Amino acid sequence: MELSFRNYYKQEKELLNLIETSDYISFSLEKTGTNNDNNNSIIDTTENRYSKYKKASEKFTIIQLGLSFFKLASNPNIYHKQIIYECHSYSLYLFQNAKDLKDIFQDELNLEVKSMNFNQTKNKIDFNAWINEGIQYLNEKQYRQLYKNIIENNINNDNFHIDISNLKQRDLDLANRNIDYIKNNYIDNGKIFKTNFVINNVPKYVLYYIKKNLPDNLYFQENNRFHNKSFCTLITGYKTPEEKEKLYKNDILNQLKELNHKKGVKKLIDTIFNKINYGDRDIKEDDINKNNIPEKRKKNLIGHNMCLDFMFIISKLGDCLPNEYVSFKNMIKDKLNYIYDTKFLFEEFKKSELNKNNNVIKGIKSELNEMYQYLYSTFSENINIKLKPKEDLFSKNNSFHNAGYDSFITGACFLYMKNAFKNTKFLEDNKNQMYLCNSLYRSINLNKEKDEYILSINNPEENIFIFKQLNNENDINYEIIFGENLWKDSVIKEIFCEKNNILIIFTIFENKENKIKFLNIAFSQENKNSFSVFTLTEFRNKFMK
Repeated sequence: MELSFRNYYKQEKELLNLIETSDYISFSLEKTGTNNDNNNSIIDTTENRYSKYKKASEKFTIIQLGLSFFKLASNPNIYHKQIIYECHSYSLYLFQNAKDLKDIFQDELNLEVKSMNFNQTKNKIDFNAWINEGIQYLNEKQYRQLYKNIIENNINNDNFHIDISNLKQRDLDLANRNIDYIKNNYIDNGKIFKTNFVINNVPKYVLYYIKKNLPDNLYFQENNRFHNKSFCTLITGYKTPEEKEKLYKNDILNQLKELNHKKGVKKLIDTIFNKINYGDRDIKEDDINKNNIPEKRKKNLIGHNMCLDFMFIISKLGDCLPNEYVSFKNMIKDKLNYIYDTKFLFEEFKKSELNKNNNVIKGIKSELNEMYQYLYSTFSENINIKLKPKEDLFSKNNSFHNAGYDSFITGACFLYMKNAFKNTKFLEDNKNQMYLCNSLYRSINLNKEKDEYILSINNPEENIFIFKQLNNENDINYEIIFGENLWKDSVIKEIFCEKNNILIIFTIFENKENKIKFLNIAFSQENKNSFSVFTLTEFRNKFMK
């Protein structure tokens, strides 16, 4: 189902309920830019890559958020041969609403031409719907500031104070007109005989002056306080201190409910990431200024190449991203139960024992469309995923790179792999790890303090790397450069090639003669400007620290 500002709030209760009751939640994003194509390097450390991703997630923003909720409906038995899952999928347009953020920090909107063209041609994004009907949201910084304004800047708060010593004459004239009118028309011999006089559209410092020059037992009920410049107030009559305190608390709670509504899709993110939200339940008085967030059931979250998506969600819909990479890892681990990255899982799946003689799968890329087609054709017989509601977004779009569709495909791929390895430790061994695209690291591993290299050390002094700048991996004739015998003896173990044209070749020499011969070849007059040779230890010390 496609959701915009027009229909989101009708579905919000259902979405919050699905978050709480689902076994797995999968997600996907479409973004205004990533700035990564020419920025990443194969020799990045995880800290380097995190720093680059952080800049991108803070610069660009989210266009669509896809969420799919999977719940186990039935296991196989004598009546059903299939495992049945029910799935609800949604594609949400997001666009920050600045209406209530007049005096509060707002994000800039940056667009990357390549990404926007991709979203237009591949995703068929309706940019008018995105801008005009996108679901509003607040990030954590904005929400905290608005919350603080409500709690601390309420005119009835005994500690509230504004300096009114330098009021301009026009402000004094406005204030005194209202004071005189209230005294002449609403107060008679110290008793109020009318209620609900409205003071419209006055600055807060003017209202403060008015309140200070009227009897203390009048109560000012604020109606719209999400910025400090313009709002209206009702005078509700003479009140005892107890009545004023009760009115004040009710006033604050009503404002918090309104603010909670204005959080928009942030409410969903807070729920997924194990953070309290008020939902549609009544806010109790105990919730005011409450600092201890109750523990909620942590969620199992699934994504595809999910690290950058995580960072976008935290940056745009959560709090600011930490500066330290290790703090980011701890944040994710603390907020969620388990995460599963289907791109990482599929790469490990291809190398697993189950597929050791399967040459077909080795040629399948871990891109979402190829991966899904293979897993669906191979494993869908045992799993039936029933989409709800029937009027789903797939009948309209049915294409990859729509966030809702991609989130469904991501979750389905996970379930197919989960079933294929149901009697193994595959999922347990590969949980909480995120794929680090085009890197010499196996993954971002939340289970361990230090991430593992993709290259293992057998003999650090005899393992040799070579760099070469080239335009295409096929431009080089390995038999000529390394010698026919060396090439046929399979000294080349792994080749890594990336867009910035760095080639790294990992070789193991079984005898000194071949090693010497190789070094002579690599440093021959013909190739000396094209290669650098390192031991594995030297390479890591130079590039991976």
